[in-house]
Amino acid sequence: MALYRRETQKSVGFYAEKEFVEVLAKHLKKTRVSKSQFIRDAIAEKLAKEGIVVPEDLIVPLPPYSKSKDGKYVS
Repeated sequence: MALYRRETQKSVGFYAEKEFVEVLAKHLKKTRVSKSQFIRDAIAEKLAKEGIVVPEDLIVPLPPYSKSKDGKYVS
């Protein structure tokens, strides 16, 4: 996993009950979806239900995803 993100990306975090996180982790392992992508999808789905359209390229960011320490992009 890369340590750096594009300057346009921001971290979003939240606290959840341990059991909730365990259920999520089990599901993600089974579906082979990253936690970040699952959360982006869930937020976009909720926003869509509330009438807010999020462009697809914000939901599924296009490569390159990250920069290495030497400034080169890695995906």
